[in-house]
Amino acid sequence: MARIKYHSGVLHCTVCCNSYLVILMWRILPTSLALVVAPSAFAVFPNQSEDNQFLSVGRFSGASAVAIAPNWFISAEHVNGTTVLLNGQTYNVVENIVAPLTPNVFGNPPTIAERADLRLLRVAETVPVGQFSSMFFGNATGRIATMVGFGDTGIQTANGYSITSGSSGTRRRAQNVIDGLAVARFDNGPGWLTYYYTLDNPSSSNYLAGEGGIAGGDSGGGWFVFDNGEWKLTGISSAIGRLDGSASLGAFDWGGNGFGVALGRYESWIVQTVPEPFTLSALALAALAARRKRKTKVKA
Repeated sequence: MARIKYHSGVLHCTVCCNSYLVILMWRILPTSLALVVAPSAFAVFPNQSEDNQFLSVGRFSGASAVAIAPNWFISAEHVNGTTVLLNGQTYNVVENIVAPLTPNVFGNPPTIAERADLRLLRVAETVPVGQFSSMFFGNATGRIATMVGFGDTGIQTANGYSITSGSSGTRRRAQNVIDGLAVARFDNGPGWLTYYYTLDNPSSSNYLAGEGGIAGGDSGGGWFVFDNGEWKLTGISSAIGRLDGSASLGAFDWGGNGFGVALGRYESWIVQTVPEPFTLSALALAALAARRKRKTKVKA
């Protein structure tokens, strides 16, 4: 059973939004964010071989993006570019759409606008079957997420993790528990609903074997949960920071947090822009199976 970890801290305000308890957080660090874990874990550490399981995660403008349909990728809004490199193939962006802005959503009274740290990218070329991801729009709080991206890696130290400079560019993965939901924002900009995890000290009862997080170059990468027999995209790597507000500790020290846009909050916008992205994978696989069946009959 997935475990839920609990945290306390001094926060600016707490509001209720669409049945979620959301915490308004300030000065979460924007980052063109990849994965940090203990060297004993399977996930991300120096000399770890490239991940070949999550083929939907590509390289985008020094960061990451995830294929969600034959001609569509999703990434973080604070990352931008004109091409996505996915499994050796270059995809040219022909339409670039940022999430809509809605005024006066967060705060008490609600004076802070909402805009998800998301952008949708339509590409000219077609992503092959098996290289784009289904989506999970439910509440993933309490689930174990696998985070995948092309950012920096690191090694475990006595106080947390030390990031290896210049180590980005390889697709890596790590896992952590999604602790809950919060509202994040960059400086005085709009807020958005985000999942968050915590980097736990291995001596803590909350520590998850293979635990890790996101770092520079991972922004736009995916948070995946296993649902109904397949890995589904539920969040997009966005930012790092600390819920506890500590001024002396950093995002990569024990107790630091990473944040991924909660896609379920923005389901309507995604579905209206991309034709049923959460069913396309299943439909494509069914079509492929049907073609294979027809070919088998012809050979017979």
